[in-house]
Amino acid sequence: MLPALQTIGEDQSQNPYTELLVLKGHHDIVRFLVQLDDHRFASAGDDGIIVVWNVQTGEKLLELRGHTQKLTAIIAFPPLDSREEGSQLILTASADRTVFWDCDTGRQIQRVSCLQSTVKCLTVLRRLDVWLSGGNDLGVWNRKLDLLCKTDHLSETGISALVEIPRDCVVAAVGKELIIFRLLAPTEDLQEWDIIEVKRLLDHQDNILSLVNINGKLFLGSPFIFYF
Repeated sequence: MLPALQTIGEDQSQNPYTELLVLKGHHDIVRFLVQLDDHRFASAGDDGIIVVWNVQTGEKLLELRGHTQKLTAIIAFPPLDSREEGSQLILTASADRTVFWDCDTGRQIQRVSCLQSTVKCLTVLRRLDVWLSGGNDLGVWNRKLDLLCKTDHLSETGISALVEIPRDCVVAAVGKELIIFRLLAPTEDLQEWDIIEVKRLLDHQDNILSLVNINGKLFLGSPFIFYF
């Protein structure tokens, strides 16, 4: 027989789940948490503010202001070389613009406000040193916020999630579909970046809300379906 699951309740005499710290810095719903390094993480949400926190003490280190609307995506952008001592960067997106931030100084490094649709998700392909934005289309960008290439208009609902898989590929959740794209970097035969559709997976009956990379070869789409 399986042991009874312990639940949290006000009437529980010995509640093992206790709050270590309550961090107060936002005045609206917090929707995103992202780890920056071993000592810091960032939070963002509907108030348009990004707050950088100390992991150990809960101290608010920086408050990044520049968005006028709620945040729709955030991701850490690691240094090009993991051994370098450069500043940790983050990308944030909302309906008004996408912004590159320096997390050590809180300075806006660069921003792009010419997107045709709201960016709903972001992902970084570190090996290629590019980042991808998902909205009504899929865009590929470099660190200077130059648009390298993009897909045609995919859907009115847009891309809800992105996850990297091997061979320079990404999976994009578009409504009930999963679309696998491959990035092609410039070579002697290919002068410009390109992104091509590889395959479509049609296993879901409801809109896909999130994607998680399990071990590099296996990923999970929510509602829960595993893919090899």
